[in-house]
Amino acid sequence: VLASGIDLFGGFDFKTMNRSQDWQVLRDLRKQYEVEKVDGKAAISTSIDVLVAPLPSSLPQPPMNQLAKHLYDGGKALIFCDAYPEFNRDLAPMRPSDVKKNPFQQQQGPPKPPKGTIEDLMGAMGLVWHKNRITWDGHNPHPEWEIPRELIFVVPSAGDGRPSGFNETDDVTSGLQELVMIFPGELDWDRSNVDVEVTPLLWTGGQAGFHTWKEMVQE
Repeated sequence: VLASGIDLFGGFDFKTMNRSQDWQVLRDLRKQYEVEKVDGKAAISTSIDVLVAPLPSSLPQPPMNQLAKHLYDGGKALIFCDAYPEFNRDLAPMRPSDVKKNPFQQQQGPPKPPKGTIEDLMGAMGLVWHKNRITWDGHNPHPEWEIPRELIFVVPSAGDGRPSGFNETDDVTSGLQELVMIFPGELDWDRSNVDVEVTPLLWTGGQAGFHTWKEMVQE
């Protein structure tokens, strides 16, 4: 798991004097894999089965470059991007790295390095990620619930003319029944990049759109 602005590993935080537990995703991964932390300061070995990269937009440029090199060298990665991390919006890609810095406080430690250019990393993969967009979909497969449009339920076709939200020909998503996306972002691919093959797995329907970051958050 690549170290980034969010720490999925539990432990003791000397700043808050509190102890935290590992995130549930790590506990689930440990059922099948050996899980270790990768700091990203040096070259990342391609012998790793899968490099999990949470919130790469929070990375400074040097470890972001190491992530790109890992991919160029043939490494595999599972990358979690989030335009609107509801659990901590300070980690959003539209916020600066020193968002909590108090200009009136004298001793704050060394300044955090600025975030890297996530657009370049995505472009190297043939992807376009609109980091300032939060997606919504007006389709609600559960009319008995009042669900905000920003909670998107991806469902297969129900025979009502609405196409399936899943790629039914790919083994990853074929046969899935339902998937909820909470304040998801928007991902597209660069069709002019003929060197990269992109296989979309999930998509919204005809009643979808997006909010911008400024429409969702008042600074």
